[in-house]
Amino acid sequence: MRARLARLAVLTATTSLVVAGAVGAVPSASADPAPSPNLVVNIVDTAGSATKGMVMLWSISDPEAGPIPLGEEDPDSGAPILASSYQALVPPGDYALFAITGWGGTICLGVSPCSISTISTGPLGGPGSMPNLTAGVTVPVSGAATVNLSSGLPALTGSGIVGQPLTVDFPAGFDDLQTLMNSYLGVYGAILGTTTAAPGVVWTRNGQAIPGATGTTYVPTAQDVGNQVVATTSYNLLLAALLGSMSQGTFQVPAPFTTTGITVKKVATAISLKVPAKIKFGKRPTARITAKTGTADLSGWTTLKISGTKGQQRVLVRKGFAQVKLPKLKPGKHKVTATFIATNVYVASQTTEKIVVQKKKKHKK
Repeated sequence: MRARLARLAVLTATTSLVVAGAVGAVPSASADPAPSPNLVVNIVDTAGSATKGMVMLWSISDPEAGPIPLGEEDPDSGAPILASSYQALVPPGDYALFAITGWGGTICLGVSPCSISTISTGPLGGPGSMPNLTAGVTVPVSGAATVNLSSGLPALTGSGIVGQPLTVDFPAGFDDLQTLMNSYLGVYGAILGTTTAAPGVVWTRNGQAIPGATGTTYVPTAQDVGNQVVATTSYNLLLAALLGSMSQGTFQVPAPFTTTGITVKKVATAISLKVPAKIKFGKRPTARITAKTGTADLSGWTTLKISGTKGQQRVLVRKGFAQVKLPKLKPGKHKVTATFIATNVYVASQTTEKIVVQKKKKHKK
């Protein structure tokens, strides 16, 4: 890392001297002011906030020089001081960029594959490998180039319906860091006293911790209906140690992050009803009821209401089906309405069908 910092210092110093036109000359009081930075790199997370990270620059014309860290040096360690915005003076040309942020993980412009394994060195990373490089940014001969890197954040995904899982999704770059963590879990996990490489997750319902809810997935229950469920992620000790080693101690563990909440909803239901379109007077029609949630059969109470009659009939649907005899009806048209009764988990649903009761024919004498 120190060697790479030295290379950046040489690049910057050489450019300054060339611009000044006098290598080794002592500038006079009337000399031109020091040249301005010609490369600006900003890091902003997907919530719009500036976020600190390591940024490395890879020259397309000299890829063997390896990634050169941007940033001012820490006076004690010589490592770059992490920032959310970097300004550098580099030779004009094409560069690829590689960055690492706390929650966003690896971010690349012109580096493929975009993986920490392509630049990792030292006790944790090994020798690394040479990636495919293309121009992620072109620094002009005059003027400056600005690069805005977007760093992802954990996000809560799912329908928010009872019984359907909510999941904390991490950016692909963060998953890349976790992949490297897993390969060192056996060795460094014991040292750090951790048996997992996964980030910590705390699930809350309206601000209160949900008992027994752990891991990156939570399945809402009836108790969550109408309430907002959120997940708060915290950094893993192993990942913090890994990035701390790579940055020579300048990496700062990001604060726990709380996702946007999802309000839990009841499960939608669908009820259907079949009755005979016509029936002779004096006969009792048969009603067949089916109830589903999505493609799954549903059990629960329904009601049957017939127009022109008093009261209603309660029917228990088991495993998605019920069959019941209706009372004898007067001649004429009747509406039969079936309603699935709402519960603390299921939404009510309703459907209506028509029956025509034919008049009894009079026999001629």
